[in-house]
Amino acid sequence: MQSQTGSPTVRAGDTPARPRVLVISMSTLARDPRVTRQIAALKQRFDVITSGFGPSVFEDLEHVDLPLRPPQRRRSALFPPTYPTRAPGVGRNAHRVTLVRYFVGRELRRLTRKVRQSGGKLRRRVPPLYPLAEKAARRALAARAEEVAGSPRRSFIAEANIFASPRWRRWRELLDGVSCDAIVVNDMLMLPLAFRLRSRASVIFDAHEHAPSQNAEDPVWRRERQPLIRYIEARYLPHVAGMMVVSPGIGDLYHERTGVRSEVVTNAPSRADLSPSPVDPEAIRLVHIGVAHPQRRLDLTIEAVASLDERYSLDLYLIGREDRLEEVKGWAAPHPRIRVLPPVPMGDLVPTANRYDVGVHMLPLDILNHRLALPNKFFEYVQARLAVAIGPSPEMAGIAREWGFGLVADDYTPAALARAIDVGAEAIAERKARAHQAATVLNAEANANTIIGLVEHALAHSPRG
Repeated sequence: MQSQTGSPTVRAGDTPARPRVLVISMSTLARDPRVTRQIAALKQRFDVITSGFGPSVFEDLEHVDLPLRPPQRRRSALFPPTYPTRAPGVGRNAHRVTLVRYFVGRELRRLTRKVRQSGGKLRRRVPPLYPLAEKAARRALAARAEEVAGSPRRSFIAEANIFASPRWRRWRELLDGVSCDAIVVNDMLMLPLAFRLRSRASVIFDAHEHAPSQNAEDPVWRRERQPLIRYIEARYLPHVAGMMVVSPGIGDLYHERTGVRSEVVTNAPSRADLSPSPVDPEAIRLVHIGVAHPQRRLDLTIEAVASLDERYSLDLYLIGREDRLEEVKGWAAPHPRIRVLPPVPMGDLVPTANRYDVGVHMLPLDILNHRLALPNKFFEYVQARLAVAIGPSPEMAGIAREWGFGLVADDYTPAALARAIDVGAEAIAERKARAHQAATVLNAEANANTIIGLVEHALAHSPRG
């Protein structure tokens, strides 16, 4: 039973229905620990509907599987596709192609409605679609002269790119059927979709990293993808009902550009019931768990450990492309104290790391998201009760120094990292004890209240509520 306002009417003695929260992620949930922890926190207080690529990791929750491949288009019986599927000059004039494709689809849908309404009598009077689309594109570009993100051409291309995608339209069809009171969006590219769903629910955004700088070192990405991200940031981010980021520095960047304030929800895993393992002064064991990728510069970490004396060894548990794994193995091969080992399941990362003494995670500072990073591995090393060896990344170094479990290098060089690590068994054991203290606070359970509070605030201030 519902009231005239559309809200459920609760009778005396009835248990009020819990608010429904839709979580949207452009990722495979089984491989996304941050989103998985987010869902686990929300399900304590709300009825959660998950959506992402592939099956859900929560069998007790409703799930919407977002297909990676767009649906196959059916040929129209009224007028076959006589226009070309790809306009000329794709490489040289891609912005015009994007606009033309967008308006071809719009004109085709409009004409299809007319033909159906007339019983097929307009079949021979259908005008050429590409000239119509070219005119519509020019009119749209002229009308967007004062758009919010950069040049009018780029901003409109960004919007057209979103709405012209068959995959995006299919995702909208699937998610439009979900009834919910709030939406938590985990990718900036999905913000336009969330704001257009029929539910008209409040939108909370988990920014994870700084999306406009995600791959800024790649000139192709800066030219083709960054304008789209900047456009979404300027147009949609100011309208979110709440926002989460992984570190204070990333929150400050978003606030400077959009005026939106955010809450920090770190990438900390669940609290592990472990104790620090003893340190052998003659065999100090180092570990790195991560991805074999050129941006991680694992060659510098290997060089640093190779320069230490025989007491120190390093094991690397890596995932990644086979060619990149082979490259890292080539760097490690001349050093018998350094091994590249097969990856371990996500649930076994912390117990496996607990056998070691120092977790090493030094990110290069030439990438913005690396300078402001508070990654999963940093907190996993804390839960494993390890001393944590890092470079001078301001966000990680600040927490490591505050709690006293860090071995912080002075600069981003192998020599500086080696000096930070080579402090002796007694100092490392002391830092492991400090990590044991920090693990009671730096965990997912502490973040759960922040996530739940953001959603409750959004629901309390929702136009529907």
